[in-house]
Amino acid sequence: MPTYLVRLKADQPNPYDIVGLFIADNVTELEELVDECCDAFACEFTTLPNGGIYMSGPAIPIPSIPDESEDLNFFRDATMTDSWAGPFFHGTDVPPWTSLAECPWSSDEERQQLADSAMAKLMAHYDKPGAVK
Repeated sequence: MPTYLVRLKADQPNPYDIVGLFIADNVTELEELVDECCDAFACEFTTLPNGGIYMSGPAIPIPSIPDESEDLNFFRDATMTDSWAGPFFHGTDVPPWTSLAECPWSSDEERQQLADSAMAKLMAHYDKPGAVK
């Protein structure tokens, strides 16, 4: 399952601000997740290589029952693996950014599946008795 880094597009009020990290099966699911926090069409994404975030200092136990007055910051002392440092801090080793507004599929395989499905529906229509051929 891909990990996506999502940011605001250049034409937004706070251009290139990070929206978040998301893990989704495909771009359609990514769009739904991003839409929970902001307008997905105002965003663009790239995929991240294998890597992660880990605690470099004291951590909060999981599961945790927070005190109502307590402001929990689960990632207070978090850092990331070296493989993610380039995309986050240097803009290096980053696949191209893709607008969520322009991407109806997440891979060439998914695009081919959509095309095959559309062709099958079209062929089924023309195979019906009385269909114009």
